[in-house]
Amino acid sequence: MRETNEKNFFIKKQKGITLIALVITIIVLLILAGVVIITLTGDNGLLQKAKDASIATKDAEELERVKIMTTAAKLDELGSDITETSLRKAANNEFKENSYLIEETTDSTGYKFTVNETLKEYYISKEGTVKLFEEYAEGIVDPGEEPEVPKVYITASNIKSNPSEYYGKNVNYSPEVTNHGNGQKESVTGWKVFFADDDNIYLISQNFIKCDLLAGVGLYPNATRPHYVINADNGGGNDTRVNFDNYDLRQIYSNGSSNVNDTAKSWLDQYYNKNFSSSNDNMKITAYLMDTAVWSEYAQSNIADYAIGSPTLQMIAASYNSLHPNTIITDAQSATGYRVQNTDGWMDTNRNGLDRNNSLYVADSSRVLWLASPSDADGICMVNLYPGNSESGAGIGNDNFYADNNGLRPIVRLNSSVKLTLSNDNITYDITK
Repeated sequence: MRETNEKNFFIKKQKGITLIALVITIIVLLILAGVVIITLTGDNGLLQKAKDASIATKDAEELERVKIMTTAAKLDELGSDITETSLRKAANNEFKENSYLIEETTDSTGYKFTVNETLKEYYISKEGTVKLFEEYAEGIVDPGEEPEVPKVYITASNIKSNPSEYYGKNVNYSPEVTNHGNGQKESVTGWKVFFADDDNIYLISQNFIKCDLLAGVGLYPNATRPHYVINADNGGGNDTRVNFDNYDLRQIYSNGSSNVNDTAKSWLDQYYNKNFSSSNDNMKITAYLMDTAVWSEYAQSNIADYAIGSPTLQMIAASYNSLHPNTIITDAQSATGYRVQNTDGWMDTNRNGLDRNNSLYVADSSRVLWLASPSDADGICMVNLYPGNSESGAGIGNDNFYADNNGLRPIVRLNSSVKLTLSNDNITYDITK
């Protein structure tokens, strides 16, 4: 009996020792796991160090690519100062086109080069040196001065390369235009970046212009009536809607117009460019809208090349297609006017499904924008851009000259020497040369 009790006690004692050892083992393992986790993670952990090393390697590789690109641009200029053209050419070889942004610094010593994917910014001097842009910014601040972010020049080619970034931006441009009701000059504000090619920036009036500010009144003494008819039921001279005085314009522009700038005419299809003196009534209204002498007050001296009364269909297509490639396809069908490709793929006088929420194109949901282009629709019609609705979207259409809910938004082409800089409010852009 005594022997049996001793065996039981021994067995219980053995079991107790086993459980204690297990608990101790688990605790040791947890401690070791914690040490391993701390070693791997945290700001100084192995994983973070590996990540930092990977980022540093990628940054170094990108910097090296920027240096190679800069060297290529320098060689392209045969040792002379690097130009934006040579830098852009080299950038297209080293990086994907439109994957970067080039902006000239306001001190004219070089360029700010931004890689869109990584958002890394570099300063490239015209002599060919490369550094991080923040190092350049720190270097141009005098001791004791309040640090500020240096401004950069935005050129036409910058805007062309990044339309989604710059189209629709507000520009501080305020031409003074005669109010034909009181003879006083009025500032026309509310201009936005509308389009850019390699050399020029185009602005569009955000607002439909008042009838009192419509150009042309008094310029033609032989006219028996004004060049437009104010819709008297909607506020008279303050109304933004306008009907063209068909009779007057047909007399004044019976043989087209000699005052239309050749570069402005290039915004019409080649057919109309060559036949601008057409006797077609649609072309006579187009001649009025594109008569740069009529709209000259909107082109500020030393800043703009010319202004026209409203964008052409091809201007609308060029701007809109920069954001939505190959959406608006146009074709001059005949001496009468244009057609556009509809949503079914057919060439028609109407095309809907455009973005009606972009105020650059649909500035007013109750207004139709006359375009400086003839329409191939039956009758005497001009092409227009209508706001549509939430189901059909905005669209390209047509209407006769007497439609009472149409208006104009002038277009201005700035000089090739003009650049933009972000103003102090960090919202609008100032014009500089």
